[in-house]
Amino acid sequence: MSPYIPQPWSPDKLRERQHAARLLRYEPMLTAALAVMGGIVLDRNLSIGLWSLATAGAAWLAWLLLWRTGRDRLAAIALLAAVASLAGAWHHARWRLFPADDLGHFSQPVAQPIAFDAVALESAAVRPKPEFTPYRAIPGQESSQLELRIGALRDGVAWRHAAGRTQLTCVGQLTGVRAGDRVRVYGQVYRPGGALNPGEFDAALDAQALGSLTRVRCEAPECVRVLNSPRSPSVWRALDSVKHWGERRLLRRLGADRGPLAAAMIVGARDGLTRSKVDSYRQAGTLHVLVVSGLH
Repeated sequence: MSPYIPQPWSPDKLRERQHAARLLRYEPMLTAALAVMGGIVLDRNLSIGLWSLATAGAAWLAWLLLWRTGRDRLAAIALLAAVASLAGAWHHARWRLFPADDLGHFSQPVAQPIAFDAVALESAAVRPKPEFTPYRAIPGQESSQLELRIGALRDGVAWRHAAGRTQLTCVGQLTGVRAGDRVRVYGQVYRPGGALNPGEFDAALDAQALGSLTRVRCEAPECVRVLNSPRSPSVWRALDSVKHWGERRLLRRLGADRGPLAAAMIVGARDGLTRSKVDSYRQAGTLHVLVVSGLH
């Protein structure tokens, strides 16, 4: 009987090849994460576009060929190139591609009147009146903010389909709107502008990062009317209920001093934070503590 010779597909042979391919400590997720970051940074600066998909396909075929022929180190490089290319394509689709009927395509930097139907993605968050500052020419007012998914846009006497997301700012307390409600809004829409000075907050990039090209403002809660509410249970409504339940519990346990900050970090409810508090986090470069925390 001839001696046993490990085959290319046997478990022993695979373990041997894996061991031989290890140049450093085996940390596959860290290496893959670095490849994803590289692909995103490359697309952000060079805007490679959907050609990344073709690159990913070619890199994957190269990995398959190299892996089958036993050249594991080169195969690993090809696989990481495929991962980076896919990450770049994903970033391009999320950052630069918007539907043809997105509300942003009908908007301009100068605010203009608009009427549209949308679905509320959350309950309205009340923002307290900004603190007085001599640098503000017009005193601020108490307002409410609401994330909306656009459904239809009024065009003269007719309604046309529209898409996209937008953030609504309403002067006063907007009550009675919950996640999942279909609403009709009468207000003014505009495309936020970019930073005009070094280090200034870039409203356009902030909106684009959230998948939105526009902002909408209305002058009174009466400009927002609830058309109907979902009859069946909704994931958005369930998450919104959990968010407000957690906010109430934290405020009751921690009090008015520490409760708002804890609610912002744990459940993402930033209603109780003053604008100056949020700006202090932004200026310190720690705004991500509030952005990536909680139920987002």
